[in-house]
Amino acid sequence: MTPMHGRANAWFHAALAELTATTLVTSRGRKAREILHVVTRLPDARQRVLTVPWRRWNPFWAVAEQVWILAGSRDAAWITAYNSRLRDYLDSVDAEAFHGAYGDRLRHGPRDQLRDVQRQLQDDPGSRRAVATIHDPARDNPEVPTNDRPCNCALAYHLREGALWAATFNRSNDFVLGLTGINLVQFTAIQEFLAASLGAAPGPYTHFSASLHLYDDDPIAFRLLSHADEAYTFDVYAHVEPTPMRPWQYPEEGWTTITKLYNGLALDAEACPYWRSAGAMLAAWAVLKRGELAEAMAHLATMAAEDWLIAALEYVHRWAWNRKRLAEFDAAYETIHPRWDARRARYLTDYIVHDVADLESQP
Repeated sequence: MTPMHGRANAWFHAALAELTATTLVTSRGRKAREILHVVTRLPDARQRVLTVPWRRWNPFWAVAEQVWILAGSRDAAWITAYNSRLRDYLDSVDAEAFHGAYGDRLRHGPRDQLRDVQRQLQDDPGSRRAVATIHDPARDNPEVPTNDRPCNCALAYHLREGALWAATFNRSNDFVLGLTGINLVQFTAIQEFLAASLGAAPGPYTHFSASLHLYDDDPIAFRLLSHADEAYTFDVYAHVEPTPMRPWQYPEEGWTTITKLYNGLALDAEACPYWRSAGAMLAAWAVLKRGELAEAMAHLATMAAEDWLIAALEYVHRWAWNRKRLAEFDAAYETIHPRWDARRARYLTDYIVHDVADLESQP
């Protein structure tokens, strides 16, 4: 497979088509199309928001994952509130924690590995020792039965010329739900978070997929392929710029911010605009789950991060369509879209509202 470089929104369809053309393999009773040893590189790690038409991504979950991992949590109730399908990976219906939670393994093992990466690069900016491991032989061997064996195994960081480069090694990568569904978001967010702690910019992000695969029965892939001849593509970064995580203003700023977000506390007006936008999305999700559409839209209207805002609005529009509440959505949207000039607003609005003709009962 040709290495995938650039923005995920640009190479997504080509990669999907290439995977679809491969032969089937069977693993644990499930058939998939597979390509071994694939390299994916994002030159700009900040461009992490996926806006693929008909993908029907949940950006609220993607933001929550960033907070959940950086907080070092393995709490099942916290993260499944954003994506109930994650319960399928719990080892029992009453389990309170995930076996393979990345944040727990990165921050609450024998060492807080993310803080160790910080210290390593602060003490020796040219270091090649700034690594963190997720795979644990004691917990991830064949004798330990679990539904939640980590797919991502190890992380490496290099600080060069004021930019933090990052690489992730993944043993088994589902293209739809793994690589493009959440992995690129999870690990570029960690990369940028660590870069901000060091007063650096995020450099390129590289993801090694030992097995990149597409399940033959994947309903999302089927839907995307069924629309393949409609020639509608959209890249949010053709219209808006990503909002960066700013360098930390004091030594513990990032950790304090994550703790507040994880505990449902509001950030003050001087907090990092990226994380304030994340907080607005978490607050919007909480009220949307209670059916309070106007209040959810009011939270979203405060966001500085326009790439995440566009993804959130596309999701909420589907939510409103399913519940026959489009008039409420439209009224609230009227207060948001004037922030864009007429040309951008047309393209952005087309993406937000295009995908409702064949929706199922849930967004």
